[in-house]
Amino acid sequence: MLNIFIGVVKMKKISSLADSENKALLAEICNWIDKNTSPNIGWTELIETTGLSHKELQFLFDKYLNTTPMTYIRKQREESNKVAYADKVKYNSLTANN
Repeated sequence: MLNIFIGVVKMKKISSLADSENKALLAEICNWIDKNTSPNIGWTELIETTGLSHKELQFLFDKYLNTTPMTYIRKQREESNKVAYADKVKYNSLTANN
């Protein structure tokens, strides 16, 4: 789904798209990142998956989220790790009572 959306957007320059189109594109990218917070996500995978350039990605994240793509990915990983740790602690406390 992300690649189809990106393919349509790539026909235009990212900087010339309407704000609503850029925001929708960024939401799709963030959705993909949120679902794929593996340690392997870096510039190469992000560029290959989105079909956007380094500059285009920087532009979107800076303009609409006031951050960089890598900072966003790092924060998502941290959140994912916190949830995983909390689940593990909860599981351990449940099994310790048995």
